[in-house]
Amino acid sequence: MKKTITQLSIKVRLICLFSLFGITIVNAQVPCSYIAPTSNGSTTQVRAPNGLETQKFMRASTNILTSELAGIPNNSSISSFGFVLTGGTDIPVNGNLKVYMLNNTSTTYDRGTNWSSIISGMTLVYDGNYTIPTSAGNVDLQLTTPFTYTGGSIYIAYDYEGIAPFANVSATYAANSSIPSSLVSFSSTASAPTTLGSSSFRPTYRFVIGSCPSITTSNSTSLTSFTTCAGIASSQQSFTVSGSNLTNNIVITPPTGFEVSTTSGSGFASSVTLTQSGGSVTSTTVYIRLTAAASGTPSGDITCTSTGATTQNVAVTGTVNALPTASISVAETSGTTNNDGTICAGTSATLTATGGTSYLWSTSATTASITPSPSATTTYTVTVTNANGC
Repeated sequence: MKKTITQLSIKVRLICLFSLFGITIVNAQVPCSYIAPTSNGSTTQVRAPNGLETQKFMRASTNILTSELAGIPNNSSISSFGFVLTGGTDIPVNGNLKVYMLNNTSTTYDRGTNWSSIISGMTLVYDGNYTIPTSAGNVDLQLTTPFTYTGGSIYIAYDYEGIAPFANVSATYAANSSIPSSLVSFSSTASAPTTLGSSSFRPTYRFVIGSCPSITTSNSTSLTSFTTCAGIASSQQSFTVSGSNLTNNIVITPPTGFEVSTTSGSGFASSVTLTQSGGSVTSTTVYIRLTAAASGTPSGDITCTSTGATTQNVAVTGTVNALPTASISVAETSGTTNNDGTICAGTSATLTATGGTSYLWSTSATTASITPSPSATTTYTVTVTNANGC
């Protein structure tokens, strides 16, 4: 009477590594100053107050476009306005400066050259002293009337009257000259000009808002490298995210090969959104792990982004180990054909598993080979584990 030994199915055991980590706080305080338009390497000495007597009276107007103001959140309160100087005068020069602003949707400068028409409908946001400095640097003037930016473009107009003594060396301002006829200005020794002339040189202006959107992360520098086996999601680690003075939600996006969730053990996806309420996101735990589809050594930054806030990056790395290439061989000389897995009752066969560093048979044996003598048709299984624990 012949009995059949059915060749085994192979099961793969997964060992996942998980390390605890310490706590590190990263608080991203975003500078409140924004520059628009950015300089393209140009400079100007005549499109902003330069300190010379020939420019005792000076007026100018331009339109700062929506694209140039993209970093400033809508509904922000602009508390200061200023200039970027690349060179100062030989002596400080005082004068009175009036600054006007107007929200608009125009994509060009289209308020004409007549000063009265230019400032019609605009808000006088600053009326006070402006001392032209003797060195390069930033000048910020706190607005006498804070200006609410509603989105879109901002018309700027300024009216300057210098006070003696005047300088012999002109101040120089960073500028942008990329858009033709994007500014109108004129200066005079005798009186404030009423008609201005066009130019492509716009000074670089500074805008300061009172409350800066910011994102804070903790644990972000202490995540350990993730390890898993092919086809299996890794164990999770976590960090926390919060936000203040926000105008939009925080979006958290991991690099390829990773997934995130705000729920421990479930809900993992390619990104998560933390909804702001009243400008804030309370401290929220974000879980991160390698996906089951990950391969090789994925790495990169988890990005935490929100409009107007500096992006916070959380670095992650991982290793996906290959599964063992397991196989079983049968050695027996009983039956009709050697090593075909069919034996006669009362005889035995040697089953040898390969492809790993440790083995666990369904018989509880932990050797690579077993020699069973079944009395009936029997299926034998073995769990094969390689050096990486897969």
